[in-house]
Amino acid sequence: MSDLNILCIKDGKPGHEKQTQALIEGINHYRSVNTINIAPLKNLDSLKAFVFRTWPTALSDSEFIPDIIIGTGHSTHLSILAAKKSFDAKAVVIMNPSLPAKLFDGVITPSHDGFAPGKNRLTTPLALAPLVESNPNQELGLFLIGGINKHFHWNTSVLIDHIHSITTQHPKRHWQLTTSRRTPVDTLNKLKALQKKIENEGTGNLTVFDVNDLSQNWLIETMAKASSIWVTVDSASMLAESMNTQATIGIIDLEEKKPNNKLAISRDNLIKKELAGVISQERYIAPPENSKPLNSQMETAEKLLSLLNL
Repeated sequence: MSDLNILCIKDGKPGHEKQTQALIEGINHYRSVNTINIAPLKNLDSLKAFVFRTWPTALSDSEFIPDIIIGTGHSTHLSILAAKKSFDAKAVVIMNPSLPAKLFDGVITPSHDGFAPGKNRLTTPLALAPLVESNPNQELGLFLIGGINKHFHWNTSVLIDHIHSITTQHPKRHWQLTTSRRTPVDTLNKLKALQKKIENEGTGNLTVFDVNDLSQNWLIETMAKASSIWVTVDSASMLAESMNTQATIGIIDLEEKKPNNKLAISRDNLIKKELAGVISQERYIAPPENSKPLNSQMETAEKLLSLLNL
């Protein structure tokens, strides 16, 4: 089979670009691919390209004719369709588009968004995430902490209690913890106080990091080495990435603002399928052992290639 040429329209948002990267990784498992990355066009330029079927700028490789256009994020949608018309290519959008879904050849959405698989729609267990080449160290654990969000009430005191409980259950495992850009300053300060408390208790098995002090590669490198990862339920992208490691996965639960929000649905599905454990004020389910990476990007890519007849 010949190589597939993929034009990636990227909006510069890391979470969106990781999903695009994950899908390309999956496609590359079945077909050799060549990729070119570009930024979205301005809306007026996209409309002109759509109407006149002519892309307004030269690609970095003048002989590159895309077979597939892929984009993630609202600002890429119109440019995806414009490129589809300009290059007579297949248009694929990750996450539900703001434009009618029927305009795209492939639409990929996580099942918690509530859309059923259909003629041009594929659903995934979680958001797509790249594979993490991991080699777990049984003496290393990791906490990934979110923060203020629209789906759950943020409760620092409850969070601290859960983290203390987990570190106490596993005293021989050293736990590293990172905050996120949504983590309140008060939470960070109380996490650092917990670290000192655990040191005074004689265990000293928790190290707290402020995300702003970490290198760009710290997270992926630490995830690759951790044998156990606990993620707050609000951190959807971190949970998706964690599920692609060989670590056991636990979810630190929070009180829902509205019952059955989409992240709560994802949580319940993972627990029901015995892919993750959970800790909350009401229950504790230990993370399942012998975990394997979820790697939903592989199955999704295979289905997508079949859908596109490529």
